[in-house]
Amino acid sequence: AVGRDRAHRRRHARGSTCRPAGAVRSSEALVGDERFAGARLDSYLATGLRLFPRSQARARVAVVTVNGRPAKLATRLCPGDRVAVSYRDPEPLTAVAEEMELSVLHEDGDAIVLDKPSGVVTHPGAGNRTGTLLNGVLGHCDRLRDAFPDEPARPGVVHRLDKETSGVIVFAKSPHAHLALTRQFAQRRVRKRYLAVVDGRPPEAGGTVDLPIGRDDRDRTRFSVAARGRPAITRYRLLGGLADGRSLVLLAPVTGRTHQLRVHLAALGCPVAGDVVYGKRRRSEPASMLLHASMLLHSASLRLRLPGAEEPSRFRAPLPERFRAAPGVVDCLRMSVPQVDVEPALDADRGRRSMARKHDFVVGTAEQPLADGPLQRGPTFRRRRAADGPGRQRVAGKDYRWQRIAD
Repeated sequence: AVGRDRAHRRRHARGSTCRPAGAVRSSEALVGDERFAGARLDSYLATGLRLFPRSQARARVAVVTVNGRPAKLATRLCPGDRVAVSYRDPEPLTAVAEEMELSVLHEDGDAIVLDKPSGVVTHPGAGNRTGTLLNGVLGHCDRLRDAFPDEPARPGVVHRLDKETSGVIVFAKSPHAHLALTRQFAQRRVRKRYLAVVDGRPPEAGGTVDLPIGRDDRDRTRFSVAARGRPAITRYRLLGGLADGRSLVLLAPVTGRTHQLRVHLAALGCPVAGDVVYGKRRRSEPASMLLHASMLLHSASLRLRLPGAEEPSRFRAPLPERFRAAPGVVDCLRMSVPQVDVEPALDADRGRRSMARKHDFVVGTAEQPLADGPLQRGPTFRRRRAADGPGRQRVAGKDYRWQRIAD
């Protein structure tokens, strides 16, 4: 045990004193707040000292000690502990313009709306400094960088889609447009509709998932349902069953948390098909198949008011090829969408893209357009600790039972 402990300290010392990528700063503090009794060291650095986000602790901490002894970021603190940390400043990140083929749904002097392909990151970040959608937007819009001199890393970014998520996304081309668009997202005046192919079937044909989301304590790159997480609400409706036990679901996120739709669907027991982070391998598939699968989540429509416009605009992205290739998806949509509307949306021929703009792509019926009107209200799903009995579910090492709350 002593040998293992010494070896660990040597490895920790080598990793902690590595050559920093930027300037190194130091900070020292005494843990005096009872709120941090039993808190992790990385949580204290982020929320107590406010040095950097907790997700950046592993990359930015050079050396950290508690009461003069080297400590791990997972160390639990006690009142009276003295924490000393040396940490690196992040490397300056500047997005560069690149030539990229873009699928433009709309463009004017204030904004550009794109159909984002799956497999492309929205903007540069750690590990993805080039090849992102923003790099292509900068190459397409010559004056975008000059319009945002104080935002070299993410000029014009209004919102984001996950790398494997396709569909409608908007970028601002001026500061006043950026303010107007981001304010609509913050005030929840934007109407978003997603299509997802999920493994399994939701517990109800429609309803609301009201489960707070926070970063996973075990894996900081993941998110999970957490009692102390940020509020997250998703409305959904089951459009139909597909082959191999899968289902097609329409989603309407009320809030916009990171990985919200993927976490909520996984919490319902029906993760997005092809999701390597929150999904699960099916017994009929080899383990390697999930790693090469494409996540079947698509931002089908986005309704917002463009800067200077009096009325909201609605933008729709055609159904991508990976959805049309999934068995039963096209037939399921044709049963839910008026025939005059579905054909342009399902057509992959770019020569008919103008028809997709001319006709409405509405997932639902003419009397009840689900893609842009409110979803039918159903039961609300929250989690509470449950005693022994039917309906239990094991989540994060705890037993829960679904609590159905009528809207």
